[in-house]
Amino acid sequence: MTKTAVAALAAVLLLSASGAVVAATDSAPATTPAQQAQVSPAKAAAEDKVICRSDTPTGSRLGAKKTCMKKSDWDKQAAAAREMMLHRPPQAAGPSS
Repeated sequence: MTKTAVAALAAVLLLSASGAVVAATDSAPATTPAQQAQVSPAKAAAEDKVICRSDTPTGSRLGAKKTCMKKSDWDKQAAAAREMMLHRPPQAAGPSS
């Protein structure tokens, strides 16, 4: 695996373990582009909220790195990691015994 794939997998696992990944439901009401453009002040404030997370490298108890981003940025990163994992090329099979 490449470093990028490992980092994306770690991000997906971290986000799914923290409950940040939310599945969309079919019962969500349909909105028009005009309705989407009108964002309520409460929702805009929630999107601008800064969230900090501590990431510890795998196999180490030392060197935890604190990363702070807006909620919307965390959501974008989670979506990108999810998309990459869904559309990654298949891996070659290991050596046969």
